[in-house]
Amino acid sequence: MASLLGLLLFPVTGPAHGLRFVLEQLREEAETALYDEGRIHSELAQLSTLRDAGELDDEEYAEQEEALLARLNEAHAVRESLSAAEEYDPLEESEQEMDR
Repeated sequence: MASLLGLLLFPVTGPAHGLRFVLEQLREEAETALYDEGRIHSELAQLSTLRDAGELDDEEYAEQEEALLARLNEAHAVRESLSAAEEYDPLEESEQEMDR
């Protein structure tokens, strides 16, 4: 019965699921770009080049550098939290408890 209902509602639910999938992919790509440390270092180098060329004054440089360094710190924190989450294995922990 549930599969028949699913087929009947597919014209309504199908596009909603597709839209959610696309939005999740966009979010993941945006987060990847935002937290890409190589990209942030590149932006810092470009910022320094602009200041050296005289296209940015020291105040603008300091503001933009501060924002980029904050992003870099946040990227480090995200990377560390992801690696900590990958190291945690709840199945291994439950197996150890069962062995006790």
